[in-house]
Amino acid sequence: MTASPMTALPPTAPSATAPKPLAGTFLSVQYLRGAAALIVMVFHIFSNRIAAPFAGTSGVALGMWGVDIFFVLSGFIMWRTAGEGVPAGRFLLRRAVRILPLYWLFLTLWIGLRLAVPDGLGNADVTPSTLVFSYLLIPHHHAVFGAVWPILTVGWTLQLELFFYAVFAALLCAVPPGPRLPALMAALAALAGLGYLLAPGNPVGLTYTSPLLLEFLGGIALGAMVGRLSAMPRSLALALVAGGIAAAALLAGYGENDALRPLALGLPAVAVVAGLLGCERALREKPNRTLLALGDASYALYLAHPLAIAAAAVVWRRLGLPVTGEAALAFVPAAALVAVAVALVAHRAVERPLLRLMPERRKRSGFAAAQTALRAPRPADPFSSPGAAGARRQTP
Repeated sequence: MTASPMTALPPTAPSATAPKPLAGTFLSVQYLRGAAALIVMVFHIFSNRIAAPFAGTSGVALGMWGVDIFFVLSGFIMWRTAGEGVPAGRFLLRRAVRILPLYWLFLTLWIGLRLAVPDGLGNADVTPSTLVFSYLLIPHHHAVFGAVWPILTVGWTLQLELFFYAVFAALLCAVPPGPRLPALMAALAALAGLGYLLAPGNPVGLTYTSPLLLEFLGGIALGAMVGRLSAMPRSLALALVAGGIAAAALLAGYGENDALRPLALGLPAVAVVAGLLGCERALREKPNRTLLALGDASYALYLAHPLAIAAAAVVWRRLGLPVTGEAALAFVPAAALVAVAVALVAHRAVERPLLRLMPERRKRSGFAAAQTALRAPRPADPFSSPGAAGARRQTP
C-alpha cells in the first residue's frame, strides 16, 4: 500500500529560533524553596522573646506566607515528578524516606533541649501520648497552645503534607493517567469543601479537610500547565511575581484565618510561583550557587530553625548579651546565621546521605544538575509532559 503524501513527509526540523528545551532542576522552584524557608525562619526569630518587640504586626503575619509557598511548590513538584504514573508503594516509600527521618531527628533534638532547659510551663506538651502522636504525625491538639500541632510545632505542615501524599497515592492506584489530573483536583477541592461545610472540631477532621489543601491544588495546576507558563512574556512573569508579593503583603492579616488563607496567601503564592516559572529560562542563564544551596537545604532549614533559634537564645542570655533595647536587635542576624549553619550541616551530613538511599535520588546537587542541563539540553522538552525525564530530576 502506497503511503499518502502526508505520511511520506519527513519530520519537520525544529525552528532555529525556537527556545532550547529545558531539562533538570527547576531553578525557580529551588530558589523559592530557599526563600520560603528563610521567610518562616525570620518569622520565628521575631516570635522569640528577645526579638519580639521589634516585630511589626503585618510583618509577622506575612512571615506565615512561607508555608503557603511550600504547599504550592509541593503540589507542583508532586505532579511533575509522579503525576504521570509511579507505583503508589514506591511513591509513598520515597516520600517517607524524604520526610520522616530528618523530622524524627529534629523532633528528638527538640525534646532533648526542652528537657535540658525546661520552659516556664514545665514542658506540659511533652507527654507519652503527645510523643506517640508527634512521632507518627497524627493530628492532635497541642497541650499548651491548643492548636493542632505536634511537639515540634512546625511539624503541623507535615501532617497535612502526609495526608496530601496519601490522597495522591490513592489516585495513582485508582485512576488512569488520562483523568488523573481532574480527579486529583476534584478530590482536594471536595475535601476542602467539606471543611468549609462541616467545620469539624476534632484534630484529624480539621487537618484532613483543611482549606489549605487548595494550595496543593494550585501547585498541581501549575505543574500541569508549566509549558504555557514557560512561554509567557517576561513582563507578564515579572508582573505576576510583583503582584503576588504585593497582594500577600496587603492581605497578610487575613492569613491567620484558615478559611480565608487560601485566598489571602495561597493565591499570591500561586502567582509568584507561576511568575518565576515564567522566568525559568532567564534564570538558567546564570544559576546562583547560594540560592541553589539554600534550596537544597530548605527542608533541613525548616526543621532545624526552631531548635537553632531556641539554642541561640539560651546562649545569648547566658553570655549576658542585650535582651532589651535596640542592641537586642543584633540577636536577629545572629540567630539567622546559626539556623542556616545548622541546616547546611544537617543537609550535608544527614539529609543528602538519606537521599542517596533512593535509586531515583542518586544525583548531584541542584546546581550541578542545572549546569548539566545547560550544557546538554534534551531533545524532548520536559515542559510538554508531566512525566518527562528532565522534570523528574527535581528533588521533591
